[in-house]
Amino acid sequence: MTQLKRFQGTDGIRGKTANADAYNSAAASALKGCNPLDFYLEQSLLTPQFFKGYCFAFANILLEEQIAKKDDLIIIGSDPRDPSGEFLEQATQGIEAAGLKVCNVGILPTPAIPLYMLHSGALGGVMLTASHNPPDQNGIKLFHAHLGLKFLPLDDEKLTAKLFDLDWNSLLKESPEKNRVNHITEAKEFFVALHLDPKNSWGKVADFSNTILAVDASKGAATPVTEEIFHEFNFASVHVFCKTGPVNLDCGVANIEGKEWITAEMVLGENASFKNYQALTSVFSLSENPEVQGGQKELVLLVFDGDADRCFLLYYFPEKNAFRVLSGDSLGLIQARYLTSQNQKGEFIHTVESDFELSKAAIKLGQEVRLTGVGDKWILARACLGLVSEFAKRSNDQRLTDLSQREPANLSGFEASKIMGEFFENLSLANASEIIETNFLLGLEESGHSITPTTLQTPFGKSLAFAGNGIKAGLNGLAALSFETNRKELVEETFEAGYKKTFYIYHVDKAKLLGGSPYLADAAPKFEQMIAMHLGSEIKTQVLAFAEEPDLYFIELNKDGKKLGAVFLRNSGTEDKSALYLRGPKVLGPKLKGLGFELHQELLANLKEPSKELCQLELTILHSISEEPKNVKDLKDIEKNYGNQTLNMALHEMEHKQDLIFNQAGLFKITPKGLYLLNQL
Repeated sequence: MTQLKRFQGTDGIRGKTANADAYNSAAASALKGCNPLDFYLEQSLLTPQFFKGYCFAFANILLEEQIAKKDDLIIIGSDPRDPSGEFLEQATQGIEAAGLKVCNVGILPTPAIPLYMLHSGALGGVMLTASHNPPDQNGIKLFHAHLGLKFLPLDDEKLTAKLFDLDWNSLLKESPEKNRVNHITEAKEFFVALHLDPKNSWGKVADFSNTILAVDASKGAATPVTEEIFHEFNFASVHVFCKTGPVNLDCGVANIEGKEWITAEMVLGENASFKNYQALTSVFSLSENPEVQGGQKELVLLVFDGDADRCFLLYYFPEKNAFRVLSGDSLGLIQARYLTSQNQKGEFIHTVESDFELSKAAIKLGQEVRLTGVGDKWILARACLGLVSEFAKRSNDQRLTDLSQREPANLSGFEASKIMGEFFENLSLANASEIIETNFLLGLEESGHSITPTTLQTPFGKSLAFAGNGIKAGLNGLAALSFETNRKELVEETFEAGYKKTFYIYHVDKAKLLGGSPYLADAAPKFEQMIAMHLGSEIKTQVLAFAEEPDLYFIELNKDGKKLGAVFLRNSGTEDKSALYLRGPKVLGPKLKGLGFELHQELLANLKEPSKELCQLELTILHSISEEPKNVKDLKDIEKNYGNQTLNMALHEMEHKQDLIFNQAGLFKITPKGLYLLNQL
């Protein structure tokens, strides 16, 4: 088997799971002698045994790099998608087998892991989650000590190499002596208290008395803390929905991505597309409140994902009987407006997925704008390097100065953690408590990740920390909005937005979009021709490279020497999908829309991998409804082979994400793109 350089995605590793018995059965028969890594690479299934090896390898590197020593503490938490606890148990055993001590903090949002790690002085953090992915998946996110950095590509490569070198047979036979503690209560109390600290959230100075708050907890990690946090503020009332059940199923941020409005027609009624979404159906019931209809009270819905590091804000307009969806771009800029009003200026970082006009809006506020590749780990790395720079200025430590000047693409979190650990050993508490400001103001992703500085107490004194935190983003976004006198106008158009459209392709051959692939080499001239045909010869193109994301195929659009927009392609680092992005000014929207339609058709036909089971399911559905329109009940024969949840997920992806089918009065019909795909495959 070919040894990969790295198999982690945008943020850790995640994928479909199989329990321990499934792996043991395969290892004894069809894949006789395979280890959990081989099983994952062959079957694309994560097992508890793989979690054990993954965490063992992580802990071993910490020891080898002298970041940690025997019996040092590692924080571990999870979202609720592991009800039996077998993945958590095996991950815990992996850390113990390496000789480190495990501190279990229970089910908590992902940001709680690095923040509690920094607060407690632990030497590493592990979060078991598949984030916004479906409930049949799980995964692992890792965090470095002292700064809270997520794993960067150099770290992924080191961990991947360690996994290929593991003596899996010996590890799986080992039942290490338990070396663990539970801080479930302490960590939860710490995380709740952080959000009540005025230094970290602005809710205590905001007036929410006329706001009815609803929350979609996405049946995930937000559930244990959401009510405790939001009930501490003066909302007219707080209603939390989707607290239990299969994580992210019929709920959560990922299911409403790309929607600018959620109307009553989309949610209510037998044939509505979102009729099974409890949070949406429930919040429309709340909208019937006479005070909401009369405008005396505002109705807002915060939507999280499975591990609560993402947030969208939905604001109700009674005259339209619809909710305006504020994604990461709008919610982030609303926070930036508030910070600007408080005379706070600094670095405003966003990724290439954002609206192309967002940078202009932030610059108008007087903020310093920086663009990064996709993934909040790159924003986090920039924020942490800014903090390192502040430590370097105050200490005249050359190692810190050198570290602060590194580009994130060339940064190793292991190296940074070791340098900072050695620095902190010699740092007085008095000096540490003074270092609480950096130039970093705010970082965001259009997908709903948002990072602002968090003040907390560490064993080395008071300092800043950074973490993508959906709950904090939602709370601060609400607070920032409450200070605006023209809230409705601001929500309808937070900034002079441009054209922004993302087209998805699911169940794909990702190798085709890797840098230097034969497919891209052949397709590039065709892409250029399409751009020229739709946008005109006055639009010039330039392919740009991003060091932190070398496989991002990014075509910048220019006119008269000025940046006008972009067309780019990338593989998802967390799901079996690729995407086409189009960004530009609103005036270019109609032309970009036509370009997007044609490009998307070509990518659907060329990137999909027909041998994949779920691609076969899509084609089966398309064949079926091309003969005659069908409702869900008419597709019961397909359901028998794939299951209800899988069929419903496929229908959602095909309708809302890929434009292959549409729902008309409860009947699914095929779109032109669906017909094109059928004819091509």
